[in-house]
Amino acid sequence: MGKGRNKNKDGDGGFAPNHANKRKDKNEDYDSDSGESMSTHITFDEDLQSVRGDIDGDEDTLIDSLSEHIDNASHKNVGIRTAALKHLLFGLTSRYLSEFVGKWQATLAEVGNKAIRKSDEEILLGASLTALIALQAGDEVAEDISDSLAQLRFIVTDPAKNDAIRAHCALCLALATYFGTDSDELTALALKALRQTWTATKSTAVSWRLFDISLASWALLLQDGPTDALASAIQDQPKIVGYLEANCTEIRIAAGEVLAFLYEYVDDAKPGFRFPNHNHVQEILETLLADSSKSKAKRDKRIQKFSLRQVQVFIDGGEFPSLK
Repeated sequence: MGKGRNKNKDGDGGFAPNHANKRKDKNEDYDSDSGESMSTHITFDEDLQSVRGDIDGDEDTLIDSLSEHIDNASHKNVGIRTAALKHLLFGLTSRYLSEFVGKWQATLAEVGNKAIRKSDEEILLGASLTALIALQAGDEVAEDISDSLAQLRFIVTDPAKNDAIRAHCALCLALATYFGTDSDELTALALKALRQTWTATKSTAVSWRLFDISLASWALLLQDGPTDALASAIQDQPKIVGYLEANCTEIRIAAGEVLAFLYEYVDDAKPGFRFPNHNHVQEILETLLADSSKSKAKRDKRIQKFSLRQVQVFIDGGEFPSLK
């Protein structure tokens, strides 16, 4: 079940540490940089409008503009760095620039890797840049982003980090691994990190975003996982079922959606396979669909009923959800 294709070929998302004993010349540099940073922030919207104009224009003009921002993305001043990173993200999100990324992929990957090791804001930008490089260049960039993938795995599993940052890095890790590598080993490492993250969520948790994204990202990578990924997924099915009875509506829905995917994924590899707890799963879903508890908001009950009804129908008869 290993990967053997470049998935994007089928078709054209702080603060600097304050050292107390800086030398005088360092302080002068800092004061100069602070003024430069203020200027950067003041003119950022104007610059972004210019980038939008470049995007609407010819590709060569856009590439020239982005090439300038590559240099600024390594600037010692945080304001200039983040502004340059935002410009790069905007350009790479708006256009498919395979030749540009191919030419600069090592530099872009290094920029992303450095950003992931800095402030929280830069972590978010660097993670996004790493994912975009992978989307644009495919597995040709695998070697260049390997260090970034390792750092993303570390952040995703670090409980000391903010959940929003971990969730963003989980998504970027999955996308960068899925599109930017052709390695069973790297996929297995990403699967391990993502699994470690979603399984650490307690059924009584009220914060759901990290669980939702790490679980969905884990499911994405299962499709191209190593040969033992199928067996591991089957073993993890009861854990996912357990989250159907979580306190948080969003966690229950996320678990149900991935459970439906898991049924399809396993059936595709092992036609006719039936999970030993299938009847128990159906009982849980029926209970949730009939839930009339007054402690839950009407909106939550509506969303849960709509989503889990689709899951139940698919699990029971293999019918794909309908939007009608």
